[in-house]
Amino acid sequence: MTAVLAPVSLLTSTLFFFGWVRSRALFAYFGVDLGLVGFSPADYVLRSVEILFQPILIAGFIAFALFLARLTLTGYLGRSREKSRALVRSAFLVVAVVGAALAVGAVIGWVSALVGAVALGVAAISGYQAHAIGAESLSPRGDRAVGFAVFAVLAVVASAFWSAAIVAERSGRELAEAFADGRVPRSEVLLYSRSRLALPAEEFTGLAGVESDKPYLYVYRDLRLLTFSGQRWFLIPKDWGSGSATVILRDDDSIRLELVG
Repeated sequence: MTAVLAPVSLLTSTLFFFGWVRSRALFAYFGVDLGLVGFSPADYVLRSVEILFQPILIAGFIAFALFLARLTLTGYLGRSREKSRALVRSAFLVVAVVGAALAVGAVIGWVSALVGAVALGVAAISGYQAHAIGAESLSPRGDRAVGFAVFAVLAVVASAFWSAAIVAERSGRELAEAFADGRVPRSEVLLYSRSRLALPAEEFTGLAGVESDKPYLYVYRDLRLLTFSGQRWFLIPKDWGSGSATVILRDDDSIRLELVG
C-alpha cells in the first residue's frame, strides 16, 4: 500500500504546487492576495492539470529524441576508433558547458528563465553522456558513476520543476490578461446594495429587496465576475486598465448579484 500511496502523494503535491503558482500569478495581476481567495487543495490540483499538458509533451519529445540519439551513438561508438570517441565526448562536453552557462545566465538575469531551466536539464544529460563515453560505456558502473548519475538525475528533476513553474506562472498571467481585456469571456454583474459602496458608476434606483423590507438602494454596473470562493465575490471592472481595482465583497444579505451571460 505504501508503494502505491507514495507516488500518488508525490504527484498530488506536485500538481498542487503548480496550481498554486498559476493561481498566485493570476490573482496577483488583479492585486489580490491568494490567501484571501480561500481555494481548497483540490482547486489547486484541478487548476494545474490543463497547464501540464504542454510541458509533458515537450519533455516526452525531448526524451524520445535523446533515446534515439543514444541508440545511434551506441551503435556508432561500438565501431568507432578512440579518436572518434573522443570527438563525440568533446561535443557532449561543449553542450554541457553551454547549457550550464545558460542556466547560470538565467539565474543572473542575462537570458530567459525558461531557456535557462531547459538548458540545465540538457547540460545534465549531456554531461552524463560525456562521462559515460569517457568510461567507455553508456552505462558505467562503480561508486563514481552512480554518484554522477544521481547528480544528473537531480539536475534533470530540478530543471523539470523550474521549467514547469515558469510555465505555470506565465499561464496564470496570460489568463489574467485574457480576463482583463475580454478575450476570455466573464459573466457581467449587476451589483445591488442596500448601502453606498466605494465604487464608481453608482446609481440610485430604489430597487426593492427580495422578500425584505430593506430596499436595495444602489446598483453598480460595468462589473465582471472574476471568481466566487470562500463566501466572497471577486469582481473586476468591465474595462480593466491602469488604476483599476478589484472589488471583494462578502456574500451576505446586504448585497445581491445578478450574473449576465
